Amino acid sequence: MSLLSDIRIFIFGIICILIPFEGARGESNWTEGQIHFATKVYPVIKGRCLPCHGDDPKKIKGGLVLDSLANFNKGGETISNLLELDKDDNIPIIIKIISRDVEDLEMPPKESDKLSEEEISYFRRWVKDKAPWPNASDILSIQKIYSKGVIVETSGGLSKEWDNRRYEERNLWPYKPLQSSPIPSDYDGNPIDYFIEKSARKNNIEIADIANNSELIRRATYNLHGLPPNQETLDRFPNREKMSDEEWAKIIDRLLSSPRYGEKFAGHWLDVVKYADSAGMANDFFRGSAWRYRDFVIRSFNKDKPWKLFVKQQIAGDELLPDDPDNLIGLGFLRMGPWELTGMEVAKVARQKFLDDVTDLVGQAFLSQPLQCAKCHDHKFDPIPTRDYYSIQAVFINTQLAETKLAYSPEEKTISNSDKSTVDKRRSMMSAELNRLNELVRESQLQWCKDRGLPPMTRSQAMKRGLPEDQIPPRHAGFTVKDFGLERISRKSLQRLNWEDDMFLPVAHVVYSGAWKKDKNYQAPKEIPESRWQGEIEKAFILNGGDPFAPTTEVIPGPLSVLDFVDFEKIPSNSKAGKRSNFADWITSDNNALALRSVVNRIWTWNFGQGLIETPNHFGTTTKPPDIPGLLDFLCGYFVDNEGSIKSLNRLILTSKAWRRSSSFSRSVNRDEYQKSKKYFTSFSPRRLTAEEIRDSHLYISGEINFEIGGPPTRPIIDLETALQPRMVMGTFAEAWQPSIKKTDRNKRSIYTLKLRGLRDPFRETFDTPNPDLSCARREESVTPNQVFSLINNDVIMTQSAYLIKRLYSDLKFEQISLEDTDKVNRFIKRIYIHCLGREPVQGEIQKASNYVHSMARFHSSKSIPKPYYPKEVTRKAVEENTGQSFSFREKLFSYDVMEKDLHISDLPINQRAMTELAFVLMNSNEFMYVF
Repeated sequence: MSLLSDIRIFIFGIICILIPFEGARGESNWTEGQIHFATKVYPVIKGRCLPCHGDDPKKIKGGLVLDSLANFNKGGETISNLLELDKDDNIPIIIKIISRDVEDLEMPPKESDKLSEEEISYFRRWVKDKAPWPNASDILSIQKIYSKGVIVETSGGLSKEWDNRRYEERNLWPYKPLQSSPIPSDYDGNPIDYFIEKSARKNNIEIADIANNSELIRRATYNLHGLPPNQETLDRFPNREKMSDEEWAKIIDRLLSSPRYGEKFAGHWLDVVKYADSAGMANDFFRGSAWRYRDFVIRSFNKDKPWKLFVKQQIAGDELLPDDPDNLIGLGFLRMGPWELTGMEVAKVARQKFLDDVTDLVGQAFLSQPLQCAKCHDHKFDPIPTRDYYSIQAVFINTQLAETKLAYSPEEKTISNSDKSTVDKRRSMMSAELNRLNELVRESQLQWCKDRGLPPMTRSQAMKRGLPEDQIPPRHAGFTVKDFGLERISRKSLQRLNWEDDMFLPVAHVVYSGAWKKDKNYQAPKEIPESRWQGEIEKAFILNGGDPFAPTTEVIPGPLSVLDFVDFEKIPSNSKAGKRSNFADWITSDNNALALRSVVNRIWTWNFGQGLIETPNHFGTTTKPPDIPGLLDFLCGYFVDNEGSIKSLNRLILTSKAWRRSSSFSRSVNRDEYQKSKKYFTSFSPRRLTAEEIRDSHLYISGEINFEIGGPPTRPIIDLETALQPRMVMGTFAEAWQPSIKKTDRNKRSIYTLKLRGLRDPFRETFDTPNPDLSCARREESVTPNQVFSLINNDVIMTQSAYLIKRLYSDLKFEQISLEDTDKVNRFIKRIYIHCLGREPVQGEIQKASNYVHSMARFHSSKSIPKPYYPKEVTRKAVEENTGQSFSFREKLFSYDVMEKDLHISDLPINQRAMTELAFVLMNSNEFMYVF
């Protein structure tokens, strides 16, 4: 060996000795508590606390800064020292707050962002170690040596610190490729049951028996149709006999083949995309033809449209086959958010609001990834840099809005709607009022000239002649305070009617790729221009703090860079077409595991009421991995193998034993065992009917439901106080809510009723219908006193009860039933139970029901019930902005005057009224309201 080699070996040895020695020298000064703080506690503080309590002095909330130990001890406006013990239980205040045990001080504020038990345990140990807090350089040094986890390659964050952030490997599960989980070849059952039963055995979890036939039939019918089952099906499968798997599969296939299926499942998707028939915000403009997108979604589910096509039509239908109406109507997806442009708002700001809304909606709907968190800074928790946010926004940077004439396709039913006559009457009234005011002004201006010895002429004529100001008549000559107000109301109302007219015209809300036209406002629908690319061709930039007037680095269209295993074709930013279709191809790639997990988890959630992932709109590093290993990814593979068929996946789920399990156990179980069974899907979770299901069920049972499919939205009768409440929009009064004239229109399914952002039906709101301004992945299910009052004081439910009784009297050929005829009364009571609850009364119920019917008969014999009063006009009061003085006027209510009246309980004989009261009770009962 040469001398040179010996020297190299010697130097290498010295280096090997010095490097660990240098590290050891640094480590020897750090206690275990300091290492624990730097590697466990500080990352949580930095990610979860400092965004509101230290990163930006302008955004500090509650006067609380948490960037140092001194500030932890100092506290904020509400609590002086976070590390001291609570006087009542000797638990450190910081632990109580992050455990969400202090009312009004739960941290983080959002339930979905709450710390895990493991993260809370980091703080417990830190406080126990007397809260060590190393200096900033030591924290970085400790993290370099001791931090575990992996660095994720992305397109690059706004800082090197973010780029070098480490993630625990198990927390990156949403962004990893699908993992194959083979099923043993000798397993011949439903694959879902294999995964669930395996997990249950491993965790020693109790498994419930299969539910009885009537429970299963009712559960499946509500799940797939949103309606109660027909009695014929219930009678075919009595509970005393066990239904075979083949018989059950036939029931599921029959339910899936019905048009009712599309109506139910479309409702789930419309919740996600924030569907509404108006734009919301201050003006709440009508989106008159939004209903065509709603019907597109219903058709898509009924036709079992492949998921890939469904997605592509909504993101880039115009770039696929623009001659196919569905490809254009599907673009309504991009038009659903609460967004508007008016003359009062800066056009560029309004434009950016639209782009932000679309970017975040695409992320939530198709990727279960809320992207708005990366709008102003790199994502606090997930490997989503700000660059990716604006790269996805670049996909839509040249996307423009339009309302285009589009003939109805053969699949669309152009249903004539009687409500058009109401719109026409309002237009005639407003036009007549404007004509009157114009004539008043003309005559007053002529009189003004005459009084001054001037040649009689109008203001416009005088101005054209160039007369001096003192010889020009006033603009509003002859106007009273009320006239000023009526002129504004009439003029603005006519503008609003331009939008409402679209409900009855072959118009579609679409988008197109082209240059941005700097419109001052959108008071009238805009057509697709012939020269699409004349104007400002926008480029996409990273915006400093999300400010459209602070562009920094230019970006080109791109996907989420963390999914580097999914192919994406880069299109130059100056390309005039193909951006959206290219992005849709990326979302629908068979390799896009995040998008597949998103849609499959949604479908699971829509069937079970809870997802394999608890937050269907939010996957990320703070989202716990699935509790049942392998099942979600297996279902994703199944979904791909079946060409994105939602019906096939529904069929697999609903024919599993897991979905058919009872909601109770044959033996008693404690609370923890019961909760675990829900978590691992070894028993079924009961649920309350949604607001739409409650209303539709009442109509179905009464026989009054109108199953006509599609068409312009209709208006049911809602609480009169809400319907007539004053509502300011567009500098004037919004029209009052007026029900549809025809009873058949009012009785269409709830999915077809008008959904205004600015005027929500209080009944539906009480029963947790989501706010359409926000994407809703899963309905909340509250229990409040208001729900009780909404039911027992509901005239509409009483009306449907009356219709049911009248129909039963006719069906059973009972012209009159003497309440003294016990046999006939009992037979009739049985029929009421069967129609309302799908079963005959059990022992003791007939006698109780009979007693109740007799007491109600005595009540109605001594009381008269007034019919509902519907006014023909309502008085409005306002302050006129030109004069500052108050005025009032009367708004005509055309629909209430001419609408077809419903049956009222007072229209029935006493004995039928008594039976109606019984039906009313059953329609509001707990058994009716819940699916078990």
